[in-house]
Amino acid sequence: MAQSSAVSSGELATATQYNNLRDDVLSVTTGHLHDGSNGRNDGAFNLNVAGLPLTLENTTDGVSNQILLLRGDNATRADNDEIYITLSMDDDGGNSTEFVRLSALATDVSDTTEDGQFDIDVMIAGTLTKVAHFNASGLDLAASDSLSVNGTNILADSAGTMTLSNIDALDATTEATIEAAIDTSANLTSIQGLTVTLADAGADAIFGWDDTAGAYENLTQAEVLAVIGTASPTAQGVVELATAAETDTGTSTALAVSPDGLAGSNLGEKVVQLYVIERATDCATGDGKIDFVVPSSMTGMDLVEVHAECITAGTTGTMDIQIHNATDTADMLSTKLTIDSAETGSDTAATAAVINTAADDVATFDVLRIDIDAVHTTAAKGLYVTMIFRLP
Repeated sequence: MAQSSAVSSGELATATQYNNLRDDVLSVTTGHLHDGSNGRNDGAFNLNVAGLPLTLENTTDGVSNQILLLRGDNATRADNDEIYITLSMDDDGGNSTEFVRLSALATDVSDTTEDGQFDIDVMIAGTLTKVAHFNASGLDLAASDSLSVNGTNILADSAGTMTLSNIDALDATTEATIEAAIDTSANLTSIQGLTVTLADAGADAIFGWDDTAGAYENLTQAEVLAVIGTASPTAQGVVELATAAETDTGTSTALAVSPDGLAGSNLGEKVVQLYVIERATDCATGDGKIDFVVPSSMTGMDLVEVHAECITAGTTGTMDIQIHNATDTADMLSTKLTIDSAETGSDTAATAAVINTAADDVATFDVLRIDIDAVHTTAAKGLYVTMIFRLP
């Protein structure tokens, strides 16, 4: 057996030392080391081992131990110098084929500011193809590649367009981060290779597609309305809700009436007119001159307007009229209806009636009565009292 000689630290073994190491360490029955001319002619030296894997072991008892050092030693050093490991197997034609390549690149060889990169190439349809690399920017997948979890695509690239899919849920922080990125116009400049025109990210606008311009853009509210059009009796479109006043006018063919708008209009009012005193009869004071029982169709409504009218005007003083909710034992007017001297209606009174907002509402079967609390010195003849109710 040959006697191996020591190799000093940092030096390279001579051919003789290397061959002696081969004879001293390797058994000729399990493997042998020889120069490339005796193997597949694809390396300066070949180590052939049958049956057992090649094992490199560092017996140092440490937290982090270096097992293998692979080093390129270029005499000239330049950015993007590369060393790589080839993983080869035979194809079905018996040809030794490089199926995977693991490459280390020195992307920046500047002393003290060096940068590196790790590339992964795999054989695809007979061509060794770079599929990914790691560097200071992180993981970068090659164009048209995808990121999968358990066989399910999460990120997929097609012709430069990245698609996120098969995400069932996002945590609140991730969702907020994505929304913030989308809200920032600087982070969104094109979609499917088409230029995106973005207005102020905080503006009231809709993001959509403009067929005429052939591009994505922000649409303002006015532009959206222009595209959709206004509704009419013969066309679908955007409908504007009518106000109570517009419902009262009743001439629009484009406005829509909401329940609240209807309730607040004249059409939502209930008018009750009571014939209190016969037209030829003098008016006289007294409670309960006439009663009115509230029907179920008026429940929940408020008293919103009142008026009194006599047939023949009285003179001297005023006639004072109260509307009293006998069921609730509450006066519905905080300032009574009055008809002044020589007048026939309360609408011309010097002091207008005021509805008591604390007692203006009615319910089914409430009993309302008309009280005459004062009359003219020369009494008026005949009396009508009108009450108008509406939902609040």
